[in-house]
Amino acid sequence: MTVPSAAPVDRLIRLPELLKLFGIKTTTCYDWIRRGLLPPGIRLGPRMVAWRLTAEIELLVALRVRGASDDEIRRTVSDLIVLREVA
Repeated sequence: MTVPSAAPVDRLIRLPELLKLFGIKTTTCYDWIRRGLLPPGIRLGPRMVAWRLTAEIELLVALRVRGASDDEIRRTVSDLIVLREVA
């Protein structure tokens, strides 16, 4: 009997790694979340949040490298949040 393979699990990253990937400080990170330029972290526990590396963060880093406008990034972040709710 063959067991169907599960969908690949996206690696979750915590705040320190997120800050390094973008080269930003904590204050900027939370400002971007407030302004819709970064999705809020996924709550894993009462004091633990993380972000999806491949599905979300790498895409946003690529948009920034490409020079995407804040409006384009906001639309992408909004779409990512909707996809979280559907999954």
